[in-house]
Amino acid sequence: MSTESQPPHITPETPETLSLSDRFKILNEEITLEQGFYWTRFSGFATLHAGLFVLSTSDTIKHPLIFSSVAIFLGIIWFYVQKASHWYVNRLKPEFRKIYPKIGFRYPQHCIFSCPYMDITFVALLVPIIITFVWIAFFLFSLPSILWAGTTCNCW
Repeated sequence: MSTESQPPHITPETPETLSLSDRFKILNEEITLEQGFYWTRFSGFATLHAGLFVLSTSDTIKHPLIFSSVAIFLGIIWFYVQKASHWYVNRLKPEFRKIYPKIGFRYPQHCIFSCPYMDITFVALLVPIIITFVWIAFFLFSLPSILWAGTTCNCW
């Protein structure tokens, strides 16, 4: 595999003598690469949750609590992975935003979209939390039907 196809990385050994356009190019490539990883991880976990949901709601599954338990655990792992990935996506953005106007590009401010908490990668961090709470609700909703299966109590 050729090393030319991989983007260069900024390391502490990188000299500060790089031109602004070279630094911009390196930062842009690194941020783009990390965002690709972020969304790949997001898609993978979302697909796993979708599959578990299909299995859990299937009529052929006798014990949906097993699948919802796995999904709750997977949701916690998903949040941790996405939080770490979010850090990698954003670690170089401050420097990128400093260089951007210096090489002639405008970085217009917007009242909503310039806010770091409205960044789509930050908003996507909420998805694993919401999905995990949905799984917890599904688990709690399914629990009484499993515990009292076969009894004469019709209170659930």
